[in-house]
Amino acid sequence: MSRLTRQLLETLQGFCSMDNSGILIITFSFPPYFRVGARRWEIFAKELAERGRKVVVFTSKSEKIKGAADVDLPNLKILRVSARFDESLIAFGKDFKSRLKYKFFKRLYANIDNGNYYDYSIFWKRYFHAEIPEIIKEYNIKTVFVTGGPYRYFLYSIKLKERFNVKVVIDYRDPWTTKNGFLKKDQDRLIVERKYERQVLVEADKIIVASKDLEDDIRINFSDISFQNDRIIIIENGIDIREGVNVVNDKYFVERKANENLSLVYYGGIGCEKHHFLEFVCAIKELEKEFDLNVLFFGNINSEYNEILLRENVRSIKIRGRISSNMFLEIAERSDFFLYFKPFQKLQNSFGVKFFDYLRGRRLILSICPEGNVKDCIIDNKFGLILPPGRIKESLKEIFLKRLTGGLINSIQLEDLSPYIAQESVDKIEKEIVE
Repeated sequence: MSRLTRQLLETLQGFCSMDNSGILIITFSFPPYFRVGARRWEIFAKELAERGRKVVVFTSKSEKIKGAADVDLPNLKILRVSARFDESLIAFGKDFKSRLKYKFFKRLYANIDNGNYYDYSIFWKRYFHAEIPEIIKEYNIKTVFVTGGPYRYFLYSIKLKERFNVKVVIDYRDPWTTKNGFLKKDQDRLIVERKYERQVLVEADKIIVASKDLEDDIRINFSDISFQNDRIIIIENGIDIREGVNVVNDKYFVERKANENLSLVYYGGIGCEKHHFLEFVCAIKELEKEFDLNVLFFGNINSEYNEILLRENVRSIKIRGRISSNMFLEIAERSDFFLYFKPFQKLQNSFGVKFFDYLRGRRLILSICPEGNVKDCIIDNKFGLILPPGRIKESLKEIFLKRLTGGLINSIQLEDLSPYIAQESVDKIEKEIVE
């Protein structure tokens, strides 16, 4: 038994009893953590633990927010291990040295993985041979949830079935190799990864997806695989209402003056089409001549979008670092609007985790999004307003004018959020998956 394995098992001493089966959640990222998608299983894990389930989370130390404490619940243990790769790949800076380091390690790890694509979970393979099996045996784990991306540890987890009497459940937060996945430009690597994904889909006990779009994506692109006995289950994202919501200060919203600053906030990664993003940026560039604007993007901006920002050089748009969800709530208190951009060509009906953090913030959402569930939800519930492509500038100007005359006060009430509470998703996990 390795030193790390002994340390992990000592951490768990007295936690799980052999007559009470446990749940193991394997996830590369887990809050307190900067990535928005990581919050999906934080919410589920806390709720399962509070219902009396014994939950162990096996996760990475990488990107954990400095000084922030892990969730402290009697039935929940969080075990953090080394990411085993250079963190410049996921926490790269904007200076020349950081960008050079990012390119170097990206090329290095791609060569290690025999392709021009890297999956940082490949460095976790050793944990599936030593530490994770020991945890399963010692603490009577009966259900293993594996959530990604990254995706390669989906494959490693399937092999646990061959050694232990455990149910392996794969949770897709995003597509892997299908037409909506991120490997479509890398045909050589796509062939290899698609072989891995097929094996995972065939052998997994259950497959969880975050939306009907994702289920359809898998069924269409792997139509020859039989998904009998309801093996694919939709478990949607949702709000953890216990974490609190923003208290809307109506006085702040009503007492506006024409010369006051208007604040728009975007939280997390950008995933919309480039031409829609460009239209938005150009609209802000024109409107900042008439309005005092402050447009903040919190999170990593990939190179394609960053090039647009550098080229257009918009004074009122500022890029900030990644923040936690609770830090975001503090910023929400001083914001007028949230920005939510969705791609038009894929997963039109999927709700990202940050959409529900926006609802916790209780500010109007300004969205560029296609026809579908997201647009209907925003309009029907009066959660925000739609920015139609081709008329983004005109729509924003109309919104700003109304806002500065005391209009567009957010009317989201707590009862409006009740259909989106994550606890209902956990009901489904317990009923359909956990023994």
